Amino acid sequence: MVDPLEDFSAARFGKLADAAIADLHSRGKQVVVVGGTGLYLRVLLHGVMPGPSKDEALRAELEAFADREGNEALHQRLAKVDPVTAAKHPVQDRLRVIRALEIHALTGKPASEHRDEHAFSADRYEYELFVLNPEREQVYAAINARTAKMFASGLVEETRALVEKGYRHAAPMRAVGYLQALQVVDGTLTLSKAIEDTAQATRHYAKRQLTWFKKERGARSVLPADALTAISGA
Repeated sequence: MVDPLEDFSAARFGKLADAAIADLHSRGKQVVVVGGTGLYLRVLLHGVMPGPSKDEALRAELEAFADREGNEALHQRLAKVDPVTAAKHPVQDRLRVIRALEIHALTGKPASEHRDEHAFSADRYEYELFVLNPEREQVYAAINARTAKMFASGLVEETRALVEKGYRHAAPMRAVGYLQALQVVDGTLTLSKAIEDTAQATRHYAKRQLTWFKKERGARSVLPADALTAISGA
């Protein structure tokens, strides 16, 4: 959809998803939206969360602080005013940490409060929401196996090739997996530790996903084995 260096947001996703849904509806098709990013789903169902516009001066100040003091210090600033959002974003995700600090500075309210309020805004579509929720042991086993497979299939080599193409500072390189593989490329992390850290970060992300979806209005938790029956009967 976009070049790795191109900005992409939940708002842009919403517009693209709206167009795809309209096309499917025009052809008499039912629409199934599949994915695990809670924020993007919330934008699709309820619209973009109201929030302040970018404050370039404030962002420049926060960027300078992070350059001078480090991402850890920036993340600690967020944890003091919005621990919920800080827990959602890793230290290295400077972009989202700065946005959360920006929202708090400009509105006086944590970004997490804005998100919770937005979860109860009007629906943009009629929908049924199913959350696949297997046993935790199954989830963790699948995450561990998938992580090992990604690295065995060449994630480090792929990351090295992306760096050589100029994508080192692209937003996707801060994603779990790429982030750890990049540290292997740079020689700051061993391969075995990268696999371990990626699996752990993914397990934490999966836990946060379930917590997020528990707050979504109308969400129905189903076992994967029952998903097709539940969805087809909706």
